[in-house]
Amino acid sequence: MLGFGEKGYGEAIVSSGGTWHLWNTAYVGYSGVGYLEISSNGKVSLNEEEGRRNSLFVGYTEIGDGTVKVSDGGVLDVGKDLNVGYEGTGTMEIIFGGEVSSNRGAVGLVGGSNGYVIISGEGSSWTLSDVLNIGGYEGDKGNGETAEGKVEVTNQGNLTSGNLYIGAGPEAEGALIVSKGGTVDANDLDIGRTSEGQMTISEGGEGRELS
Repeated sequence: MLGFGEKGYGEAIVSSGGTWHLWNTAYVGYSGVGYLEISSNGKVSLNEEEGRRNSLFVGYTEIGDGTVKVSDGGVLDVGKDLNVGYEGTGTMEIIFGGEVSSNRGAVGLVGGSNGYVIISGEGSSWTLSDVLNIGGYEGDKGNGETAEGKVEVTNQGNLTSGNLYIGAGPEAEGALIVSKGGTVDANDLDIGRTSEGQMTISEGGEGRELS
């Protein structure tokens, strides 16, 4: 857990071929500020190879602020859910050939949250085997506040997801921007599923609905 208490700050850097195996669900910015960097062929694993499938929350409570940066061949492998901005503020940068994988994912999940993800650079990718919600989540009853989620895929980065829902929750704003050779692949793409959703494709970006 990185950045547990309200005034806490936690930082972890995994690089130069190092590996960090996490046996339990992990939090970056629980109620404080958390920072996780994975670079130079470093790897962080929360996967069933260790006997269980765990989740990663970035910006967990409403006052939590978390940042994850995966770059230069770094790998983040999440066996279950990867939530960027659960109730708080979450940011994930996947750049310069960083690779992220998870079962499901959300960017700006609960009302009041703010999530942002950028995938930029050749070889940079986030691959999900199930669903990615950008802005809220299906089945949420709402709390009177807006869940905000934004994902940018640019400079030949790639986002691949089973299903992709933009504006998935009842009180949400979701945005997907694809540009400069970035690509998005999804079996099912739903823009404005239950609230406000927007997708912009420009400057050689490409979206592919596969089913």
